[in-house]
Amino acid sequence: QNLICPEGGVCKHGFLIKSPPLQLFSSQNSWKRRFFILSKCSKGSYVLKYLKGQNIKGSIAVDQIVNIEVGISNSEMMETVRKMFKCLPDQVMSIQTGSRCYYLIGSSRQETEDWVAVISSVRREAKGDGCCLQESTVFFCMQENGSSEDKNRPNSDPGPHQSQCDSPRGVFPSLVSRTNQTALTCSEKNLGKSEENLLLSDTDEDIKKDEEDYYQTPSSILAKV
Repeated sequence: QNLICPEGGVCKHGFLIKSPPLQLFSSQNSWKRRFFILSKCSKGSYVLKYLKGQNIKGSIAVDQIVNIEVGISNSEMMETVRKMFKCLPDQVMSIQTGSRCYYLIGSSRQETEDWVAVISSVRREAKGDGCCLQESTVFFCMQENGSSEDKNRPNSDPGPHQSQCDSPRGVFPSLVSRTNQTALTCSEKNLGKSEENLLLSDTDEDIKKDEEDYYQTPSSILAKV
């Protein structure tokens, strides 16, 4: 069953705990709670953005996802996550792209399964539309400039030098380099109206409650955009 999501619309959103780059995998403090938004951009491309407050920290182009599943195939890594977060294996999802694996933890089994189902659905739709790979790469892993929180953390933007995931598949160096050289769109300046409304309404209370140490008012953030 295909998910109906209008262009510029939000397909799904919610908080998930996101893994750091592989070299920091076993450091619990390096895992971060982020607000995820799955949306449909122009030309039928889908992008999964993750935010801290109202600042976009990065994104995953859905058509760059090689595999998505509930759990972690590497049993040792799964056990590490289970011990750190006291979670069940089916609360964790694995998203593998050509250059990085992302591990995301939901608050419940149902939430994680819902995310996997929705992303899998739009991934099939994107493939069916035959989206141009070169055009869609501009949505791949956009990075916020000048983040103070992550000064001492490795860049989340996967590059050719980045460690690969536990079950390496083919890496696409030409894609990675092309992505790094391409002007990134669908960023803060191009947030769809529905996403902007989402950030200014539904999530404000959650963000204020959970992220007060860095949360700024919508007006001050939008003034910088």
